[in-house]
Amino acid sequence: MKKLIVLNLFLLAVLFLVACTNDPSTDENKEDILIETSSAVETDEVEVDEQEHKEESPEESNGTFIQATVVRVVDGDTVIVKLPNNTEERVRLLLIDTPESVHPTKPVQPFGLEASEFAKELMYPGKTVELELDIIERDRYGRLLAYVWIGERC
Repeated sequence: MKKLIVLNLFLLAVLFLVACTNDPSTDENKEDILIETSSAVETDEVEVDEQEHKEESPEESNGTFIQATVVRVVDGDTVIVKLPNNTEERVRLLLIDTPESVHPTKPVQPFGLEASEFAKELMYPGKTVELELDIIERDRYGRLLAYVWIGERC
């Protein structure tokens, strides 16, 4: 009986050791598969990004500056501009988050009107600004996402 228990423990230990070995050839194959898969994914993402960019870009590629003219300020963090191709775009100012003053379902929030007035002082109609597009071009409301440069200020 003791021999049977010892034999079973020995077999269990051998099974455990065999299952936990680190075979280098297996690891290399896994790395090759991972490299091939990741490069395929990156290629697909680039193609998708290029297609989306061609459809949504109002003027130039991301990371570049587009000169625009302010048509009107909607609220403290949204402005309508005219692009060089004479199209108008609603632009959501990046790095700016102001209280709501013109939201269809929310009431005017504290300091929302003051934020809108301040934006109107900086970006009056006819003012020339430069837009620097974000990596993600549009938000869920269809607004163009951009850093807005006024002179040397963002």
